[in-house]
Amino acid sequence: MTKSQTFTVFNPSIWSPKVTEYFKERLVAAKFFSDYSAEVAAGGDTIKIPDYSQRFTVSDINTTSGEVSATNISETTRTLSIDQWKGAAFYISDFQAKQIGRIYKVVNTEGRNAAHDLAKAFDTALFTYTSASNVSDVVGDSATDILATTLERGISILESNSIPVNECAFFFHPYAWYREVQKNSDLRQATVYGESRLPNLTKLASVYGLPVFVTPQVPAGAAGTEGGHRNGLYHPDLVAYATQLPLRLSEKSSEALRKKIILDLAYGTTRLRSDAGIRIISNN
Repeated sequence: MTKSQTFTVFNPSIWSPKVTEYFKERLVAAKFFSDYSAEVAAGGDTIKIPDYSQRFTVSDINTTSGEVSATNISETTRTLSIDQWKGAAFYISDFQAKQIGRIYKVVNTEGRNAAHDLAKAFDTALFTYTSASNVSDVVGDSATDILATTLERGISILESNSIPVNECAFFFHPYAWYREVQKNSDLRQATVYGESRLPNLTKLASVYGLPVFVTPQVPAGAAGTEGGHRNGLYHPDLVAYATQLPLRLSEKSSEALRKKIILDLAYGTTRLRSDAGIRIISNN
């Protein structure tokens, strides 16, 4: 008969909260874009999100009848489906557990590493909606470093699209931020042009009063003039997501003398508004 041992240190209820918190800390894009998780907390796998892109015609009101011309509303909806289930796992044999004993840090570190990779995969999924097929407006190119005029042009484009720029944030790849933005004297000065109006989401700095987030999950650009990296200035309504199984940590026994530690996450993502962002192509 196969025998196994139970070690308190591996009980998920003991170290799951810290691993889950670490997962949340590692997220960047998910902290910023629109979260619809509450809509599926009680069940369901699909969310219908109205596409509020309607613009209204402002007209004169007849002073005698008080008649106001109405605009025909023709709104569409966007579907957000919970269709992604991702996980990471590792084994701990009874022999290894005995060697480790009750050293909590060893197991917790493995859990944190797995949580880090899940957070990276989740953020990467959100950044797929910053491609040219999802965000048509673009400034900069891979042959030129990012300049102050590059960012100013991007801001002006979002303003012309009636996007509340004060609710937006910059996202840069570390290469673009440290090798281009921080080397530009005009942009270094722009980091003191006012404070961000958004809550501090572990932002690195601010430029022109807008938050800056630096993350290696910012994708590489396409070939040609959009090489380098696909940085951007985005509004939260560019991307929507929902998690139905927030990061869950479980322990499974097997016939072998080992336990399998599993972290899993179920979520869905979609693009909401293509005009709610602008791609900023960098040289690096």
